[in-house]
Amino acid sequence: MTPAEFMGEIALPTVLEFKANRLSRRHAYLACIATFHIKDWPAPIRWPEFEVSASSVG
Repeated sequence: MTPAEFMGEIALPTVLEFKANRLSRRHAYLACIATFHIKDWPAPIRWPEFEVSASSVG
C-alpha cells in the first residue's frame, strides 16, 4: 500500500465517517488511530552508502 492509497482508502474515509457520526466513540477512536498512523506511511528514506549487506559484514 502506498502513502496515497493509505490516505485515500483508510485515513480520509475514516475521518469522514467520524464527521458524519460525531457522537460515536467508535468512529472517534478509529479516526484518531487512522490519523495517528499517517506518519507511518511516508516513503522510506534510503541511503545506499549506509546500507550493509550480510555478505559485507563477515
